[in-house]
Amino acid sequence: MGAGASCPGPAPCEGCSCGAQGWDCACPPLAPEAGFIAIEPVEFVVGKGGKANARTSGPARLFYSFRPAADLQPGRPLFVLFNGGPGSSTGVLMALGTGPQRLVPEVEDNPGSWATMGHLLYIDARGTGFSYLQAADPADAEA
Repeated sequence: MGAGASCPGPAPCEGCSCGAQGWDCACPPLAPEAGFIAIEPVEFVVGKGGKANARTSGPARLFYSFRPAADLQPGRPLFVLFNGGPGSSTGVLMALGTGPQRLVPEVEDNPGSWATMGHLLYIDARGTGFSYLQAADPADAEA
């Protein structure tokens, strides 16, 4: 950090250094991305007192899709779109109005895309859309 420099908060990316005028960055540009996030099992209790029943959720993989803001100006908000279903994917939200393209009935650019306001992160709920529950190992099952 240079003498008298003021660099608030953590660096925006690993390609940043703190200079006399603040952060000097060479961050890679944001790009559309999609993939899965592994969710580990979680222990929880259902009920209270004598009716309490300990449970463990199964492992799962959640699907996500990220679309950066149309203009990539610093400080753009992140909109998280999480459709709860049951069984309904966030793909419906993306294809029918919020995403950069829409289906009407063919694919076309969407002039009303929320990407004009900020970054878009779509997450399919556990067991819906492209997200899926992972089966337990059959070798662990009791006979």
